[in-house]
Amino acid sequence: GGLALCGVGSASLGVDIEAVRPRRAGLARYICSPAEYAWYEALGGNWEGLYTIWTLKEARVKCTGRGLRQRPDTIAVPLLAPGRTEELDGLRFRAYAGPGWRGAVCCRAPEEPPENVSFS
Repeated sequence: GGLALCGVGSASLGVDIEAVRPRRAGLARYICSPAEYAWYEALGGNWEGLYTIWTLKEARVKCTGRGLRQRPDTIAVPLLAPGRTEELDGLRFRAYAGPGWRGAVCCRAPEEPPENVSFS
């Protein structure tokens, strides 16, 4: 989709960016834990919310080097609105958003994800 997100740091780091587009029905139930699904539904059950969760999960598995070797609903991430940062399991997460895209960064604490990202 013409999008790229690059991360640089002194500790393990994972990034993900996705163009928001409709996917198959039932995807949210497959990738979300019950708490994540409730959060997603509370946001209106829109694709933007689901892509926020997905990019956080992708960033985590890239940071840890585990990849998607487990069911997506078992990959724990904080429930973040874009522009927010939170720590979970010794990892620091930040969610990003723009028109038509969602992104996330995950790094090992004490690294701090950048507050701003720019795209050209």
